[in-house]
This record gives sequence, C-alpha cells and structure tokens, in this order.
Amino acid sequence: MTNDESAEDDLGGRTLAELADAFVLDLLTEPERRAIASRRARLDPCRARAFDRRVAALYATLADLTSGDSCPPPAELEDRVRRAVDILSRLA
Repeated sequence: MTNDESAEDDLGGRTLAELADAFVLDLLTEPERRAIASRRARLDPCRARAFDRRVAALYATLADLTSGDSCPPPAELEDRVRRAVDILSRLA
C-alpha cells in the first residue's frame, strides 16, 4: 500500500464535497490534506472545478466574516468594562 492509498483510508469514505469545509478551515491532518490533493488530481475536470469553486466560495465567505467592516462597539462599552474590572479587582 502506498502512502497515498494509506492517506485515502484516513478520509473514512467521506467525499471531497464533505471535506471541503474542513479543508478550508485547516481542520485536517497532513495525511488527510495529501489524500484530498491526490483524490482531487484524479477527478474529471468538471468535478475538479466544482471542488475548486466550493473551496473558493468558502475562502471568500471566511474573508467576508473577518473583514474590517465590522461595527464599532457601543461608546459606553469601554466604561462598563472598566467599571467591572475595577469592581472585580476590589473583590480580589
């Protein structure tokens, strides 16, 4: 059995579509990532493009979630946090 075949076994029968989220979120082991790359390389071009589009869409979603366009915190939040810290420090 080759390393790629052994890595394929690590995927537990899951499809590439099922693994795309974990792939993008970097939740896979290195053998699992190699197995995905190996399996993707053997796909017909249409399915390979579908996997690539799914991965690209997930990366785009992550970028949107982490963009700097978030709302600023309420103005009074800093004061509330400082008062809470002050109260807790006096209790300690």
